[in-house]
Amino acid sequence: ALQFAAAISTLMGVSMVAIIGIMQFSGERYEDIWGGKSLAEANKYSAMAMAPLGLVVFMLFPHLRPALDIILDVINHFFFRATRVADAIDDDEFDITEATLESGSLYFARRDAVHLRIKKTLAFFRDELESRPNLTIISHSQGTMIAIEALNDPELSWLNSSFSRVRLITMGSPFTHLYQHYFQHLYPSLDDEFWNPLHGRLDKWINIFRRDDFVGTRIDFCVEHKNFLAKYVNYPVGMRGHLNYWNDREVLDIVEAELGIKYRKQESPVELRRAA
Repeated sequence: ALQFAAAISTLMGVSMVAIIGIMQFSGERYEDIWGGKSLAEANKYSAMAMAPLGLVVFMLFPHLRPALDIILDVINHFFFRATRVADAIDDDEFDITEATLESGSLYFARRDAVHLRIKKTLAFFRDELESRPNLTIISHSQGTMIAIEALNDPELSWLNSSFSRVRLITMGSPFTHLYQHYFQHLYPSLDDEFWNPLHGRLDKWINIFRRDDFVGTRIDFCVEHKNFLAKYVNYPVGMRGHLNYWNDREVLDIVEAELGIKYRKQESPVELRRAA
């Protein structure tokens, strides 16, 4: 419905501009042609329509905000800037080895800065913990893209030797529904060899999604191509939108069951998140 409305609005706008341009070029008076008369008539009501339209937009803004946030996430994800390698070598916000495009001069500034922080955090736990603990990364929405790409990073080949098990829990992930659908050239199917580092490191990947989540949906694990049915699991839960997965009791029950951890009933969702 949104795509149809946008298409009609675009068609009307382009038509109006074209008619005005034709009239100016030909020297016609707008009163003399049907299109000009229609534009003049529509102009009378445009100002009257702006006030109620503004009120509708104001009332709908809280519902539009999540969609605008997702659009901003995608823009930030693919935001890049031209940077000389010599200037970026001493910049801690860049990881040259994974940020370079084919041209060798463009860097995904925001995405790479976040990835570098993730890798520094994982290295911190590797160096601080002598025993080989279990590593579980729990992420939501755009954060799932950060987690997936970080775990697929060739530079993190030391993960399995530093941790006993590596598990990933994604919630409301746009991986399949958005990134694989619209940017397939960058995010191929999970049975593509591009994802071999990720498959080799993960002991289990649990994806939790709500049936009415307009961003995060079922992830296509390609289990029909590989024997991944027990390793990769989709969990659909109730219809509560895209937000507040962290406070969802149904979601937390799945996390508890998958991690084999039992919490006391009096523990708050905040304490559950800290423990996770």
